[in-house]
Amino acid sequence: MKIFPSLLSANFANLERDLNPLVEEGVESYHLDVMDGNFVPNISFGPPVIRSLRKAYPQIELDAHLMVKDPFVVLEPILKIGVEWLSVHVEVEPDVDKISRLCRQYDTGFGLVFNPGTEIERGKKLLPAADFVLLMSVEPGFGGQSFNEETLDKVKKLKKYFNGPIQMDGGLGPNNVEKVVSAGVDWVVAGSSVFGQAVPTAAVRELLAAVDQPAP
Repeated sequence: MKIFPSLLSANFANLERDLNPLVEEGVESYHLDVMDGNFVPNISFGPPVIRSLRKAYPQIELDAHLMVKDPFVVLEPILKIGVEWLSVHVEVEPDVDKISRLCRQYDTGFGLVFNPGTEIERGKKLLPAADFVLLMSVEPGFGGQSFNEETLDKVKKLKKYFNGPIQMDGGLGPNNVEKVVSAGVDWVVAGSSVFGQAVPTAAVRELLAAVDQPAP
């Protein structure tokens, strides 16, 4: 299992204070929710913040999740900054050929995102272009929501058509991560269960211990 702490739950007024202990602990990958106030109601951050993170932490992996109506507004600026992973929503009917081609150009892994109410069959034809798939277990746009266990059924469906890494995001923590990994999820996005805790590094260790994996 790979853990991606989600910066949406970090303290935007002091990201360095929140990130430094995790980076020093050896946590390598971080999830970035880019919101446009259109596809989802909220607005989070975009290329300027991602550029600052890349400059400050060149050693970490950045995973940009585009919760945006038109991916092409921010796609290339983010790719030029340099992110290891980038995903777009099936619901916006993305031009996956063009997006995946651009991602390959910048050595970035391309992912498809499915909202909780979106059936796997809707994006079945798009899956061959994807390097990974992100399954939302909550409605996108807000942190701190409760995990929807029904999403685990989609993991089984997805595995019929896709054999790459499966990522899950939404309400994941020590009380349910073992069940999620047992269902076949490879990458876990954890927001408030990491940054919402008194000691985020201890929270990451607790998540890993829940699935019997060593700390980073």
